[in-house]
Amino acid sequence: MPSLALRAALVQFVLALTWIVYVLHLPAMLDAAGIARRWLVWILLADQITFVLADWAAGAWADRLATVWARFGRLFLAAAIVSSVLMLSLPWLAAQGSGALLVLVTFAWTLTSSALRAPLFTLLGRFGADARASSRLAGAALAGAGFASAIGPWTASVLRGGDPRVALGVGAAALIAAA
Repeated sequence: MPSLALRAALVQFVLALTWIVYVLHLPAMLDAAGIARRWLVWILLADQITFVLADWAAGAWADRLATVWARFGRLFLAAAIVSSVLMLSLPWLAAQGSGALLVLVTFAWTLTSSALRAPLFTLLGRFGADARASSRLAGAALAGAGFASAIGPWTASVLRGGDPRVALGVGAAALIAAA
């Protein structure tokens, strides 16, 4: 179980840190796509609302599908790959100057990455031998997200001004590896 807890923490860490990197580079990508910066707050707000709704929906479906979970393992790996490709395409789309396409792909990425976050907790609840083990696994996952938030300011200071393709590329590779 310790390795499962570590993997759960790693998945949540990568997902949370990837979002921090995305937010760091989003203003420059909006500029490149010709979208006024005044839309940044609204895009991030819509992004978070999408996460909330998609997390809820993915969690509800994950609970219903838990009995046939093994059949969906490849589907979730495919979702991780699609999510990573969408994330990697953001800087390229921004450079093309297509603001509408950048926003559309941003929300597609939000939906696919959310599909990877919520079902994890259903899985952790099923793998725990008892309530104590399940709560430890869930706690490890939350610790991973918390650690990403804790190092977020440091990450932002290190990556500020860097190429978003590199930062998002590392995040995409880590996401696929974690999935």
